[in-house]
Amino acid sequence: MASISPSLQGRSLTTKLLMVFLPLVGVSLLVIFLITEYSSATDRLNALETKVQDIAVVQAGALAQPMWELDSDAIIATVAKLKDDESFLSAKIFDEAGDVMHELSVPAPPTIFLNRRIQSVSDVTFANDGKEQVIGKVVITFHVASVEQEMLQGLVVDAVTTLVLALVLVFATIFMTDRVIGRPIGQLRKSIERLAEENIREPVSWDSADEIGELVRAFNDLQITQTEAEAKIKEYQRGLEVLVEERTRELKDSEARIKSIFDNAPAAIYLKDLEGRYELVNQTISKWQGIDGREMIGKRASDFLSPEQADYIREFEMRVIENMETVEIEIVDNVIDGMERTRSSVRFPITDAEGNISGTGAIDIDVTERKVAERELAEKEMQLRIALENMTGGLFMVDRDLNMQVFNDRFEQLYDLPSGLVQKGTSLRRVIEYRAERGDYGPGDVAEQVEERAADYFNKDLSLVEDHLPGERVVETLRAITDGGGVVIVFNDVTERKRAENDLAKAHLLITESLGYASRIQRSLLPPAPILNEILKDHFVVWDPKDIVGGDMVWLRVVENGFIIAVADCTGHGAPGAFMTMIATGALDQALSEHPEASPADILRRMHQIVQASLSQDSADGESDDGLELGMCLVRPGADTITFAGARFSLFRIDSGEIEEIKGDRTGMGYRGMPTERSFENKVVPVLSDSIFYMWSDGLVDQVGGLKRRSFGKRRVLKVLKDYHKMSMADQRARIIRDFEEYHHGESRRDDLTLIGFRLS
Repeated sequence: MASISPSLQGRSLTTKLLMVFLPLVGVSLLVIFLITEYSSATDRLNALETKVQDIAVVQAGALAQPMWELDSDAIIATVAKLKDDESFLSAKIFDEAGDVMHELSVPAPPTIFLNRRIQSVSDVTFANDGKEQVIGKVVITFHVASVEQEMLQGLVVDAVTTLVLALVLVFATIFMTDRVIGRPIGQLRKSIERLAEENIREPVSWDSADEIGELVRAFNDLQITQTEAEAKIKEYQRGLEVLVEERTRELKDSEARIKSIFDNAPAAIYLKDLEGRYELVNQTISKWQGIDGREMIGKRASDFLSPEQADYIREFEMRVIENMETVEIEIVDNVIDGMERTRSSVRFPITDAEGNISGTGAIDIDVTERKVAERELAEKEMQLRIALENMTGGLFMVDRDLNMQVFNDRFEQLYDLPSGLVQKGTSLRRVIEYRAERGDYGPGDVAEQVEERAADYFNKDLSLVEDHLPGERVVETLRAITDGGGVVIVFNDVTERKRAENDLAKAHLLITESLGYASRIQRSLLPPAPILNEILKDHFVVWDPKDIVGGDMVWLRVVENGFIIAVADCTGHGAPGAFMTMIATGALDQALSEHPEASPADILRRMHQIVQASLSQDSADGESDDGLELGMCLVRPGADTITFAGARFSLFRIDSGEIEEIKGDRTGMGYRGMPTERSFENKVVPVLSDSIFYMWSDGLVDQVGGLKRRSFGKRRVLKVLKDYHKMSMADQRARIIRDFEEYHHGESRRDDLTLIGFRLS
């Protein structure tokens, strides 16, 4: 291909273009890259600030529980994960007083021109009883070395990009000058030479709106008339060739499709001549006969079938030939694939061009599955009829117009209808009318009763209905609307079941009344209010069984120079727990009578032995394993101490706003397998002027509730007591019950609830 000579290229065009393009592009790129890098650095700094804020918020949420529980290991482990971030610089955790709980930092990497740090502070809050409480704060600091590094990398990339674009611009200018000027001139010269020397017309392929384009178009116009004529001739020849190819291909495709349809049709198709010899068959017949269809050509059916089958088929083929009629027959083949096959075969005459019969054709369809389905359907209909006639309940179905479609004899029997009233096609309104006239629906207008009850059958809200019949009989009907708009009704006589339910309700009422009486008895065992008010000037008692009766108890006895008060939680709740409280009360009274000096440890030891013996749990032969947990205080009015003993029970004391737990022994009382001579320890507890004492059963701490469905918990109980301890004991009781009810609202009670509190001065 010809091109512009180097002397011409160097004189003006390429050099002039480069002198304009290079400065313009260089300045434009410099401005764009500077703006881009500045914007990118700003976006990265903003993203880093957002990231630090998000991390501070996430850390505050993650540290809420550990900071609330003062779990130093969890706090350190949570903060240590921040070191995995390459921009992390430091983190400080402050408690609610502003003291540093934990601090973590790493050396700051050097920077060149971005001497800046990004810091975010977030409060640590903890949800306590539905209220948000600030318990500290988190201060996170990140450095911006990574942003500066990315900016420097971007500037390097921008410089390289500018250099590459300058080189591309130089080469593109040289290339386009050659392409726009040198190439069309070279093509034009070559075309002129071939036209002059070889008489070959070669139009120049160049189209531009300049002087060179006009010159090329003028040259092409000289050749266009003859070139177009030659092109039309060649196009016509090509059209004829394409048309022949398309028609040939369509013919072959049609033949292939017809052959494919013929060979793969689900029906067997074959033609025979007048002598009964096969002329054309498809391959479907091989599935039934086990013979390749190509082997059947030129042979008769007798070569493949039994003589009886061959004669049977030939007889119908002759009838087709003689009478020019189409005949449908049914053929039973031999056992194939373990079962007998049935074909429905249509035989029809074949005529030649003159209308003369030249043979017979046949289309065979395998109807074995249909025959099997028909037999199965008949069997199922018979089974359904047997089931309808023998089912204990009744069933009937009506269409969208309430006309009877299916029913069994139980329908007439159960509703005591006249024989013959219910027939297929009979309107259900006739049955309703008969019952209305008989008085089944009570007094009222018969026509209105018929329309009202007929409409009820299409009411989706009345799917289960009780029908009360004369003689106090009750029929329960279940109705369902079908896809076709009809209704299926199944009904049963539930008279006996209703009577049993009534008897059960009476029995339940009797049991409930008995438990109510038992509750009054159990409440009578609680310390009487007058005695409590006389002994303890400021106190409260909460005794709230989960059921009507319960397994918790409060026991109070006056002894020489003082009194004993105890709280117990027996195994179980409800009636079993109540029985255990009776055993425990008797055991306490007996133990006290044997130890009048009223040492709590001695009373618990003896009580343990009595409960074991009462339940036969002091030997290996005992079948039960029941017992209790108990806390007991011996109080001497005016003394500066009280004596406490506990079996898996604690006494809590508040002095000057601080709560102390006095724990009892770690084992319960009375359980099978425990040593009979089990001893307990007395704990001497100081009494100050503002001392308050509490004991409670585990029904308080184990109750589930709150947004997260967690137990009320000992920590929450202690906080409630600490918040309310300056109030009177009566006000404390009201506040504690209120908080407890609000916490477990929506959740079922899990156990009995018992709580006592008292002041001694």
